[in-house]
Amino acid sequence: MSADHREAQRRYSALWCAVRRRRGTYLIHVYGELDLATVADFDAELNRALNSASQKIVVDLAELASIDSTGLRSLVLFNERCEAAGRELVIRPGSRRLQKVFEATQLDDRLPFEARA
Repeated sequence: MSADHREAQRRYSALWCAVRRRRGTYLIHVYGELDLATVADFDAELNRALNSASQKIVVDLAELASIDSTGLRSLVLFNERCEAAGRELVIRPGSRRLQKVFEATQLDDRLPFEARA
């Protein structure tokens, strides 16, 4: 993929994360689109969480608009890294439409999703 193509993708795709840390928990609220154009930024935030002293990492997908296969892969790999490091990962589910992506790929059973209230 050319640099121009990557730049064009980044212009039309937006992702941002808001982070809160308290009582040993690193909470990442994810907003926008998690896709090929934005996964590097997401991975950087996940790395910061894993490198922190927090024992529990919560990834909140409630405001995530969309996710593609690169975003799914990122979450799967991060889950494996958390398990290897002895960290607790909790994923707060997104919208019903977003959760259908996890169900269709059977990742809803593989990833540590928080139960809906």
